[in-house]
Amino acid sequence: MERKNTVLLTVIAVATLLVAVVGATFAYFTATSTNDDNSAGTAAATTAKVAQVKLSASAIEGSKEAIWPGTSNYIGTSVSASVEEEGSNSEATYEVNYTLTGSVTPSAAFSQGKIDWKLYKVTEEVKTPVTCTPVSDGGENKFSQTCTLDTKLTGDTAVEAASGSIEVGSSDAETVTYTGTIKTGAATEYFYLVYTYESKPETDQSADAGGTKTVTAAITDVTSNSVKVAS
Repeated sequence: MERKNTVLLTVIAVATLLVAVVGATFAYFTATSTNDDNSAGTAAATTAKVAQVKLSASAIEGSKEAIWPGTSNYIGTSVSASVEEEGSNSEATYEVNYTLTGSVTPSAAFSQGKIDWKLYKVTEEVKTPVTCTPVSDGGENKFSQTCTLDTKLTGDTAVEAASGSIEVGSSDAETVTYTGTIKTGAATEYFYLVYTYESKPETDQSADAGGTKTVTAAITDVTSNSVKVAS
């Protein structure tokens, strides 16, 4: 009779996190989340040597354009998984289920336009996810920005992982959340949270614009939920 031994899987999630406040200094902090649920996965092996799987997340510094009609800013993080323990189980491929959480929060209610946000996932780092160009209207003291996304965020391999809006007149924070899986040894996943203040050309939006109000975007946590041997 073939003998099967349970392999205990320990997942360690280490996330370096970043909060970006448009018009303010960037603040860095680090949080560690550990999942020690030994029932998270089992596998057949000739020995009961523990395999350790590490889920890592690193902050990507975002942009900090002052908010004008049409302005987009972003913040990001990368996520990867690896086998840390050498031995009879280290050659296996493991699948880690994880949840990314964050938020988009206005400093006060925007009265003339909504704030739209989207969380993009790609497997290639994007050096400049958003490019903004100032627009001035013929000396009439009107100012806005035209912002475009890098084509990597709009291509066939990009995933729009989550999206939402903060409507006109609301100062409520929007929760950003995404649950996915990543395999050990697979390509690093890059997440970019892009948020945009709506441009309404026929409306005077000066009450909201030019640093009068700000938006705080944050990716606050990347947490491992479970791990198993990949099928």
